[in-house]
Amino acid sequence: MLLHRATCMVRDGDIAGGLGYATDLLDGLPSQHRTERVHAIGRQTLAALPTAEQGRAEATELAARLATAG
Repeated sequence: MLLHRATCMVRDGDIAGGLGYATDLLDGLPSQHRTERVHAIGRQTLAALPTAEQGRAEATELAARLATAG
């Protein structure tokens, strides 16, 4: 549910805040909770990025964390 909040933040224009929030959430999750479903929700945050913002360092960092589940 908290990753959905990150997506909402991005959609509301808080790009850096939303990306940072999602990254921090993933970093704080125990490995057993880093499932494909959680990562799919995290990828929704990246998908919400405007085209002009997709090259941000924060987006690259989040994408790296979402590259593999578990």
